[in-house]
Amino acid sequence: MQSVIRLKRRIVESKEMSKLISVMVDQGIMSLATFFTTVVLARNVSKNDYANFVLLVSITLFILGIQSALISKPFAINQNDFGKHRVQQYRNYTYLFKLFFTLGLVLTIPVLYLLDHGFDSDLFALGIFYILAYLSYYFLREMLLSERKTKDNLICGLFGGGGILLFLLFFFLSGNTSLNLFLMGSSLIYLVISGVFYLKNYQKVKVELRWIKYFKKVNWKVGKWLLGSNLFFHIANQVYPWLLLILSRKEDIATVGILMSIASLINPILTALSAYLLPIFVRSNKEIGKIKELTKKWTLIFFIMALILVLIGLGMGNNIVQWFFSEKYAGLGFVVFLPFINQAINILFQPIKVAMNAVKRTDVAFQLLVMRSVVAVLLGYYLVLNYGVLGVFMTKIIENIIYNGFQVYWFNKLLNGNMPKLS
Repeated sequence: MQSVIRLKRRIVESKEMSKLISVMVDQGIMSLATFFTTVVLARNVSKNDYANFVLLVSITLFILGIQSALISKPFAINQNDFGKHRVQQYRNYTYLFKLFFTLGLVLTIPVLYLLDHGFDSDLFALGIFYILAYLSYYFLREMLLSERKTKDNLICGLFGGGGILLFLLFFFLSGNTSLNLFLMGSSLIYLVISGVFYLKNYQKVKVELRWIKYFKKVNWKVGKWLLGSNLFFHIANQVYPWLLLILSRKEDIATVGILMSIASLINPILTALSAYLLPIFVRSNKEIGKIKELTKKWTLIFFIMALILVLIGLGMGNNIVQWFFSEKYAGLGFVVFLPFINQAINILFQPIKVAMNAVKRTDVAFQLLVMRSVVAVLLGYYLVLNYGVLGVFMTKIIENIIYNGFQVYWFNKLLNGNMPKLS
Protein backbone atom coordinates (compact mmCIF):
# COMPACT_ATOMS: atom_id res chain seq x y z
CA MET A 1 0.00 0.00 0.00
CA GLN A 2 2.82 2.37 0.94
CA SER A 3 4.59 1.66 -2.37
CA VAL A 4 1.43 2.57 -4.29
CA ILE A 5 1.15 5.83 -2.36
CA ARG A 6 4.81 6.64 -3.04
CA LEU A 7 4.34 5.87 -6.75
CA LYS A 8 1.31 8.17 -6.93
CA ARG A 9 3.27 10.90 -5.14
CA ARG A 10 6.15 10.57 -7.61
CA ILE A 11 3.76 10.80 -10.55
CA VAL A 12 2.18 13.94 -9.11
CA GLU A 13 5.60 15.48 -8.41
CA SER A 14 6.75 14.61 -11.94
CA LYS A 15 3.70 16.29 -13.45
CA GLU A 16 4.22 19.35 -11.26
CA MET A 17 7.86 19.57 -12.29
CA SER A 18 6.97 19.33 -15.99
CA LYS A 19 4.39 22.09 -15.52
CA LEU A 20 6.93 24.28 -13.75
CA ILE A 21 9.54 23.72 -16.48
CA SER A 22 6.92 24.52 -19.11
CA VAL A 23 6.08 27.80 -17.37
CA MET A 24 9.75 28.71 -16.96
CA VAL A 25 10.56 28.05 -20.63
CA ASP A 26 7.53 30.02 -21.75
CA GLN A 27 8.33 32.99 -19.58
CA GLY A 28 12.00 32.84 -20.50
CA ILE A 29 10.97 33.42 -24.11
CA MET A 30 8.61 36.25 -23.12
CA SER A 31 11.34 37.76 -20.96
CA LEU A 32 13.70 37.79 -23.92
CA ALA A 33 11.01 39.35 -26.12
CA THR A 34 10.39 42.08 -23.54
CA PHE A 35 14.08 42.79 -23.06
CA PHE A 36 14.96 42.88 -26.75
CA THR A 37 12.00 45.17 -27.39
CA THR A 38 13.77 47.64 -25.13
CA VAL A 39 17.14 47.00 -26.79
CA VAL A 40 15.95 47.42 -30.37
CA LEU A 41 13.73 50.43 -29.73
CA ALA A 42 16.35 52.19 -27.59
CA ARG A 43 18.91 51.69 -30.37
CA ASN A 44 16.71 52.42 -33.41
CA VAL A 45 14.31 55.16 -32.38
CA SER A 46 15.08 58.59 -30.94
CA LYS A 47 15.23 59.13 -27.17
CA ASN A 48 12.07 61.20 -27.46
CA ASP A 49 10.17 58.37 -29.20
CA TYR A 50 11.50 55.81 -26.76
CA ALA A 51 10.33 58.03 -23.88
CA ASN A 52 6.87 58.04 -25.53
CA PHE A 53 6.97 54.23 -25.61
CA VAL A 54 7.88 54.07 -21.90
CA LEU A 55 4.90 56.31 -21.09
CA LEU A 56 2.63 54.15 -23.28
CA VAL A 57 3.80 50.99 -21.51
CA SER A 58 3.10 52.59 -18.11
CA ILE A 59 -0.50 53.26 -19.19
CA THR A 60 -0.84 49.76 -20.65
CA LEU A 61 0.39 48.09 -17.46
CA PHE A 62 -1.93 50.25 -15.38
CA ILE A 63 -4.98 49.11 -17.38
CA LEU A 64 -3.71 45.51 -17.41
CA GLY A 65 -3.59 45.68 -13.61
CA ILE A 66 -7.22 46.81 -13.50
CA GLN A 67 -8.20 43.98 -15.84
CA SER A 68 -6.35 41.40 -13.75
CA ALA A 69 -7.79 42.73 -10.49
CA LEU A 70 -11.38 42.67 -11.71
CA ILE A 71 -11.40 39.60 -13.94
CA SER A 72 -8.58 37.04 -14.06
CA LYS A 73 -7.15 37.11 -10.51
CA PRO A 74 -10.53 36.69 -8.76
CA PHE A 75 -11.12 33.65 -11.00
CA ALA A 76 -7.75 32.16 -10.02
CA ILE A 77 -8.43 32.74 -6.32
CA ASN A 78 -12.10 31.67 -6.19
CA GLN A 79 -12.22 28.71 -8.58
CA ASN A 80 -11.26 26.26 -5.82
CA ASP A 81 -14.64 26.99 -4.16
CA PHE A 82 -16.71 25.48 -7.00
CA GLY A 83 -17.35 22.03 -8.46
CA LYS A 84 -16.40 21.05 -12.02
CA HIS A 85 -19.58 22.21 -13.81
CA ARG A 86 -19.83 25.44 -11.83
CA VAL A 87 -16.17 26.24 -12.56
CA GLN A 88 -16.93 25.98 -16.29
CA GLN A 89 -19.76 28.47 -15.84
CA TYR A 90 -17.49 30.72 -13.79
CA ARG A 91 -14.88 30.48 -16.54
CA ASN A 92 -17.34 31.51 -19.23
CA TYR A 93 -18.57 34.38 -17.05
CA THR A 94 -14.93 35.52 -16.77
CA TYR A 95 -14.47 35.54 -20.56
CA LEU A 96 -17.77 37.41 -20.94
CA PHE A 97 -16.61 39.96 -18.38
CA LYS A 98 -13.40 40.43 -20.37
CA LEU A 99 -15.42 41.09 -23.55
CA PHE A 100 -17.45 43.85 -21.89
CA PHE A 101 -14.31 45.29 -20.30
CA THR A 102 -12.71 45.57 -23.76
CA LEU A 103 -15.82 47.19 -25.23
CA GLY A 104 -15.76 49.69 -22.39
CA LEU A 105 -12.16 50.61 -23.21
CA VAL A 106 -12.94 50.99 -26.90
CA LEU A 107 -15.71 53.43 -26.06
CA THR A 108 -13.98 55.46 -23.32
CA ILE A 109 -10.26 55.76 -24.18
CA PRO A 110 -10.80 57.84 -27.37
CA VAL A 111 -12.44 60.52 -25.20
CA LEU A 112 -8.91 61.40 -24.05
CA TYR A 113 -8.05 62.43 -27.61
CA LEU A 114 -11.03 64.78 -27.71
CA LEU A 115 -9.90 66.38 -24.45
CA ASP A 116 -6.41 67.18 -25.77
CA HIS A 117 -5.79 67.67 -29.50
CA GLY A 118 -2.08 68.00 -28.71
CA PHE A 119 -1.75 64.22 -29.09
CA ASP A 120 -0.16 62.91 -32.28
CA SER A 121 -3.21 61.32 -33.94
CA ASP A 122 -1.36 58.37 -35.53
CA LEU A 123 0.59 57.56 -32.37
CA PHE A 124 -2.55 57.88 -30.25
CA ALA A 125 -4.60 55.53 -32.46
CA LEU A 126 -1.79 52.97 -32.61
CA GLY A 127 -1.31 53.33 -28.86
CA ILE A 128 -4.94 52.33 -28.26
CA PHE A 129 -4.57 49.42 -30.69
CA TYR A 130 -1.43 48.28 -28.86
CA ILE A 131 -3.14 48.50 -25.46
CA LEU A 132 -6.14 46.43 -26.56
CA ALA A 133 -3.95 43.77 -28.23
CA TYR A 134 -1.60 43.55 -25.23
CA LEU A 135 -4.51 43.22 -22.78
CA SER A 136 -6.13 40.51 -24.89
CA TYR A 137 -2.95 38.45 -25.10
CA TYR A 138 -2.05 38.66 -21.42
CA PHE A 139 -5.60 37.98 -20.23
CA LEU A 140 -5.51 34.74 -22.20
CA ARG A 141 -2.18 33.78 -20.65
CA GLU A 142 -3.38 34.50 -17.11
CA MET A 143 -6.46 32.35 -17.67
CA LEU A 144 -4.46 29.44 -19.08
CA LEU A 145 -2.10 29.55 -16.10
CA SER A 146 -4.93 29.80 -13.56
CA GLU A 147 -6.50 26.68 -15.12
CA ARG A 148 -3.11 24.94 -15.07
CA LYS A 149 -3.12 24.57 -18.87
CA THR A 150 0.63 24.98 -18.98
CA LYS A 151 1.05 23.23 -22.34
CA ASP A 152 -1.35 25.59 -24.09
CA ASN A 153 0.29 28.51 -22.31
CA LEU A 154 3.72 27.36 -23.53
CA ILE A 155 2.51 27.12 -27.13
CA CYS A 156 0.92 30.56 -26.81
CA GLY A 157 4.19 31.95 -25.45
CA LEU A 158 6.30 30.30 -28.14
CA PHE A 159 4.25 31.86 -30.91
CA GLY A 160 3.83 35.20 -29.14
CA GLY A 161 7.37 35.66 -27.89
CA GLY A 162 8.86 34.05 -31.00
CA GLY A 163 6.78 36.26 -33.27
CA ILE A 164 7.87 39.41 -31.43
CA LEU A 165 11.53 38.37 -31.58
CA LEU A 166 11.36 37.71 -35.33
CA PHE A 167 9.65 41.04 -35.89
CA LEU A 168 12.30 42.79 -33.79
CA LEU A 169 15.02 41.14 -35.87
CA PHE A 170 13.45 42.52 -39.04
CA PHE A 171 12.99 45.94 -37.40
CA PHE A 172 16.63 46.07 -36.27
CA LEU A 173 18.26 44.79 -39.46
CA SER A 174 16.20 47.11 -41.65
CA GLY A 175 17.37 50.07 -39.57
CA ASN A 176 13.80 51.27 -39.21
CA THR A 177 13.29 54.22 -36.87
CA SER A 178 9.48 54.31 -36.82
CA LEU A 179 7.85 53.65 -33.44
CA ASN A 180 4.49 53.49 -35.22
CA LEU A 181 5.62 50.50 -37.31
CA PHE A 182 6.67 48.62 -34.18
CA LEU A 183 3.34 49.30 -32.45
CA MET A 184 1.39 48.09 -35.49
CA GLY A 185 3.44 44.91 -36.00
CA SER A 186 3.53 43.80 -32.36
CA SER A 187 -0.20 44.52 -31.91
CA LEU A 188 -1.10 42.32 -34.88
CA ILE A 189 1.02 39.47 -33.47
CA TYR A 190 -0.75 39.68 -30.09
CA LEU A 191 -4.22 39.84 -31.66
CA VAL A 192 -3.78 36.96 -34.12
CA ILE A 193 -2.44 34.60 -31.44
CA SER A 194 -5.12 35.65 -28.96
CA GLY A 195 -7.86 35.02 -31.52
CA VAL A 196 -6.58 31.53 -32.34
CA PHE A 197 -6.34 30.48 -28.69
CA TYR A 198 -9.69 32.00 -27.73
CA LEU A 199 -11.33 29.83 -30.40
CA LYS A 200 -9.33 26.78 -29.34
CA ASN A 201 -10.35 27.11 -25.68
CA TYR A 202 -13.96 28.10 -26.25
CA GLN A 203 -16.45 25.99 -24.28
CA LYS A 204 -20.22 25.86 -24.90
CA VAL A 205 -21.42 26.15 -21.32
CA LYS A 206 -24.38 28.42 -20.57
CA VAL A 207 -24.23 30.74 -17.58
CA GLU A 208 -27.57 31.31 -15.84
CA LEU A 209 -28.49 34.85 -14.83
CA ARG A 210 -28.63 34.00 -11.12
CA TRP A 211 -25.10 32.60 -11.30
CA ILE A 212 -23.86 35.67 -13.15
CA LYS A 213 -25.04 37.74 -10.19
CA TYR A 214 -23.36 35.33 -7.77
CA PHE A 215 -20.06 35.27 -9.69
CA LYS A 216 -20.11 39.05 -9.78
CA LYS A 217 -20.52 39.10 -6.00
CA VAL A 218 -17.67 36.66 -5.24
CA ASN A 219 -15.42 38.44 -7.74
CA TRP A 220 -16.02 41.77 -6.08
CA LYS A 221 -15.37 40.41 -2.58
CA VAL A 222 -11.68 39.93 -3.39
CA GLY A 223 -11.57 42.08 -6.52
CA LYS A 224 -12.34 45.34 -4.69
CA TRP A 225 -9.14 44.97 -2.69
CA LEU A 226 -7.18 43.84 -5.75
CA LEU A 227 -8.48 46.84 -7.69
CA GLY A 228 -7.52 49.25 -4.94
CA SER A 229 -4.16 47.53 -4.59
CA ASN A 230 -3.60 47.81 -8.34
CA LEU A 231 -4.39 51.53 -8.30
CA PHE A 232 -1.89 52.27 -5.55
CA PHE A 233 0.66 49.76 -6.88
CA HIS A 234 0.79 51.59 -10.19
CA ILE A 235 0.91 54.96 -8.51
CA ALA A 236 3.98 53.67 -6.66
CA ASN A 237 5.55 52.02 -9.74
CA GLN A 238 4.48 54.13 -12.70
CA VAL A 239 4.66 57.60 -11.18
CA TYR A 240 8.38 57.99 -11.90
CA PRO A 241 8.30 58.52 -15.70
CA TRP A 242 5.62 61.14 -15.15
CA LEU A 243 7.60 62.85 -12.36
CA LEU A 244 10.60 62.96 -14.70
CA LEU A 245 8.39 64.39 -17.45
CA ILE A 246 7.30 67.19 -15.09
CA LEU A 247 10.44 67.79 -13.00
CA SER A 248 13.33 66.80 -15.25
CA ARG A 249 14.05 66.11 -18.94
CA LYS A 250 12.08 63.82 -21.21
CA GLU A 251 15.35 62.11 -22.17
CA ASP A 252 15.69 60.98 -18.54
CA ILE A 253 12.54 58.90 -19.04
CA ALA A 254 14.37 56.94 -21.75
CA THR A 255 17.31 56.37 -19.38
CA VAL A 256 15.05 55.09 -16.59
CA GLY A 257 13.29 52.91 -19.16
CA ILE A 258 16.44 51.10 -20.24
CA LEU A 259 17.70 50.70 -16.65
CA MET A 260 14.40 49.20 -15.50
CA SER A 261 14.36 46.85 -18.49
CA ILE A 262 17.73 45.36 -17.55
CA ALA A 263 16.77 44.60 -13.96
CA SER A 264 13.27 43.58 -15.04
CA LEU A 265 14.52 40.95 -17.46
CA ILE A 266 13.37 38.43 -14.87
CA ASN A 267 9.92 40.03 -14.45
CA PRO A 268 7.97 37.75 -16.82
CA ILE A 269 9.49 34.71 -15.09
CA LEU A 270 8.53 36.20 -11.72
CA THR A 271 4.99 36.85 -12.95
CA ALA A 272 4.66 33.33 -14.33
CA LEU A 273 5.99 31.73 -11.16
CA SER A 274 3.48 33.75 -9.13
CA ALA A 275 0.62 32.68 -11.43
CA TYR A 276 1.90 29.09 -11.25
CA LEU A 277 2.23 29.14 -7.45
CA LEU A 278 -1.11 30.81 -6.68
CA PRO A 279 -3.29 27.73 -7.47
CA ILE A 280 -0.87 25.56 -5.45
CA PHE A 281 -1.11 27.87 -2.44
CA VAL A 282 -4.89 28.19 -2.90
CA ARG A 283 -5.29 24.41 -2.56
CA SER A 284 -3.81 24.71 0.95
CA ASN A 285 -5.45 28.00 1.92
CA LYS A 286 -7.49 26.42 4.70
CA GLU A 287 -4.39 25.04 6.46
CA ILE A 288 -2.01 27.70 7.79
CA GLY A 289 0.65 25.09 8.52
CA LYS A 290 0.85 24.07 4.86
CA ILE A 291 0.89 27.71 3.75
CA LYS A 292 3.84 28.31 6.10
CA GLU A 293 5.68 25.25 4.77
CA LEU A 294 5.15 26.25 1.14
CA THR A 295 6.28 29.81 1.85
CA LYS A 296 9.53 28.67 3.49
CA LYS A 297 10.30 26.31 0.61
CA TRP A 298 9.74 28.85 -2.13
CA THR A 299 11.40 31.74 -0.27
CA LEU A 300 14.69 29.84 -0.41
CA ILE A 301 14.36 29.40 -4.17
CA PHE A 302 13.48 33.06 -4.67
CA PHE A 303 16.38 34.14 -2.43
CA ILE A 304 18.82 32.35 -4.73
CA MET A 305 17.28 34.12 -7.73
CA ALA A 306 17.57 37.50 -5.97
CA LEU A 307 21.21 36.90 -5.02
CA ILE A 308 22.18 35.96 -8.58
CA LEU A 309 20.51 39.13 -9.88
CA VAL A 310 22.39 41.34 -7.40
CA LEU A 311 25.74 39.77 -8.30
CA ILE A 312 25.05 40.29 -12.02
CA GLY A 313 24.21 43.94 -11.41
CA LEU A 314 27.27 44.55 -9.26
CA GLY A 315 29.71 42.88 -11.62
CA MET A 316 28.30 43.62 -15.06
CA GLY A 317 25.68 46.39 -14.80
CA ASN A 318 27.49 49.12 -16.76
CA ASN A 319 28.89 46.67 -19.29
CA ILE A 320 25.40 45.31 -19.97
CA VAL A 321 24.11 48.84 -20.66
CA GLN A 322 26.86 49.52 -23.20
CA TRP A 323 26.62 46.09 -24.85
CA PHE A 324 22.91 46.26 -25.44
CA PHE A 325 22.08 49.95 -25.73
CA SER A 326 25.24 51.34 -27.34
CA GLU A 327 27.24 54.41 -26.32
CA LYS A 328 24.03 56.43 -26.42
CA TYR A 329 23.39 55.33 -22.82
CA ALA A 330 26.98 54.87 -21.59
CA GLY A 331 28.62 56.49 -18.54
CA LEU A 332 25.71 56.19 -16.11
CA GLY A 333 27.90 55.02 -13.22
CA PHE A 334 26.69 53.55 -9.91
CA VAL A 335 23.02 54.27 -10.67
CA VAL A 336 23.02 51.18 -12.95
CA PHE A 337 23.36 48.90 -9.89
CA LEU A 338 20.33 50.30 -8.02
CA PRO A 339 17.59 48.76 -10.23
CA PHE A 340 19.10 45.32 -9.56
CA ILE A 341 18.86 45.93 -5.80
CA ASN A 342 15.25 47.03 -6.10
CA GLN A 343 14.27 44.04 -8.23
CA ALA A 344 16.04 41.63 -5.86
CA ILE A 345 13.84 42.93 -3.03
CA ASN A 346 10.72 42.24 -5.16
CA ILE A 347 11.90 38.70 -5.90
CA LEU A 348 12.79 37.81 -2.31
CA PHE A 349 9.34 38.61 -0.88
CA GLN A 350 7.25 37.20 -3.73
CA PRO A 351 6.23 33.93 -1.94
CA ILE A 352 4.79 35.91 0.97
CA LYS A 353 2.80 38.04 -1.46
CA VAL A 354 1.42 34.90 -3.16
CA ALA A 355 0.53 33.37 0.22
CA MET A 356 -1.42 36.47 1.30
CA ASN A 357 -3.40 36.41 -1.95
CA ALA A 358 -4.05 32.67 -1.60
CA VAL A 359 -5.68 33.12 1.81
CA LYS A 360 -7.72 35.98 0.33
CA ARG A 361 -6.07 38.70 2.41
CA THR A 362 -6.04 41.14 -0.46
CA ASP A 363 -7.22 43.81 1.98
CA VAL A 364 -3.77 43.79 3.60
CA ALA A 365 -2.03 44.37 0.26
CA PHE A 366 -4.40 47.27 -0.36
CA GLN A 367 -3.56 48.96 2.95
CA LEU A 368 0.18 48.50 2.44
CA LEU A 369 0.04 49.81 -1.12
CA VAL A 370 -1.79 52.95 0.01
CA MET A 371 1.14 53.64 2.33
CA ARG A 372 3.64 52.73 -0.39
CA SER A 373 2.10 55.05 -2.97
CA VAL A 374 2.13 57.98 -0.51
CA VAL A 375 5.85 57.39 0.15
CA ALA A 376 6.53 57.04 -3.60
CA VAL A 377 4.79 60.31 -4.53
CA LEU A 378 6.00 62.51 -1.66
CA LEU A 379 9.55 61.18 -1.35
CA GLY A 380 9.75 60.70 -5.13
CA TYR A 381 8.84 64.32 -5.78
CA TYR A 382 11.64 65.55 -3.52
CA LEU A 383 14.33 63.10 -4.68
CA VAL A 384 13.52 63.31 -8.41
CA LEU A 385 13.48 67.10 -8.22
CA ASN A 386 16.92 67.12 -6.58
CA TYR A 387 18.65 64.04 -8.03
CA GLY A 388 16.84 63.18 -11.29
CA VAL A 389 17.39 59.57 -12.41
CA LEU A 390 19.32 58.70 -9.22
CA GLY A 391 16.39 60.01 -7.16
CA VAL A 392 14.02 57.62 -8.96
CA PHE A 393 15.89 54.52 -7.79
CA MET A 394 16.63 55.89 -4.31
CA THR A 395 12.88 56.32 -3.83
CA LYS A 396 12.00 52.92 -5.28
CA ILE A 397 14.38 51.08 -2.93
CA ILE A 398 13.18 52.96 0.17
CA GLU A 399 9.46 52.46 -0.47
CA ASN A 400 10.05 48.82 -1.44
CA ILE A 401 11.81 48.09 1.88
CA ILE A 402 9.03 49.77 3.86
CA TYR A 403 6.30 47.91 1.97
CA ASN A 404 7.83 44.46 2.29
CA GLY A 405 8.80 45.00 5.92
CA PHE A 406 5.16 45.59 6.84
CA GLN A 407 4.08 42.68 4.61
CA VAL A 408 6.28 40.31 6.64
CA TYR A 409 4.79 41.76 9.85
CA TRP A 410 1.23 40.98 8.72
CA PHE A 411 2.19 37.54 7.43
CA ASN A 412 3.61 36.64 10.85
CA LYS A 413 0.38 37.82 12.47
CA LEU A 414 -1.51 35.51 10.09
CA LEU A 415 0.67 32.52 11.04
CA ASN A 416 0.17 33.24 14.74
CA GLY A 417 -3.61 33.59 14.34
CA ASN A 418 -3.59 37.26 15.38
CA MET A 419 -4.77 38.81 12.13
CA PRO A 420 -8.25 40.42 12.08
CA LYS A 421 -10.81 38.69 9.88
CA LEU A 422 -11.47 39.92 6.33
CA SER A 423 -14.34 42.39 6.28
